[in-house]
Amino acid sequence: MDWEIKKFKELTIEELFKIYRERTKVFVVEQNCPYNEVDDEDLISIHIMGLENGELKAYCRIIPKGETVHIGRVLVEKESRGKGMGRILLNKAMDYIDSQMNSLEAHIQAQEYLIEFYKSLDFIEIGTAYLDEGILHIDMVRRRDGKFKISKTKRNIFE
Repeated sequence: MDWEIKKFKELTIEELFKIYRERTKVFVVEQNCPYNEVDDEDLISIHIMGLENGELKAYCRIIPKGETVHIGRVLVEKESRGKGMGRILLNKAMDYIDSQMNSLEAHIQAQEYLIEFYKSLDFIEIGTAYLDEGILHIDMVRRRDGKFKISKTKRNIFE
């Protein structure tokens, strides 16, 4: 597995096509969420790609949000799931955030069935569960220093 980490302007047309194709397969078709998969966040994001023989097998993007970052569009291609690739992908993202970005906190909107997975990567739940595109999610955060001071009253940190 080869790993590439690139800013939007560094992506080739072919890489961008593979990203959009796989994101559409996973988020629009597989999860039956008919929404605009391409958004302006891509333009400011760091894109992490796991490639095997030139094919995109794992992907996420890191969106800078001031002093924090948001990790989103986390995916492992269907045939590659269950092989630990998601853990490697998230570790790559967190290593990049910790070493290259001036961000103390990383936020993620986790689908409910993945909460334990994200907890194993030092994320904690904040707020309460909510529906996003008909899928139950919960906001989670990971702090580089491990110190948390979270308000339990806010439902969705991204609103």
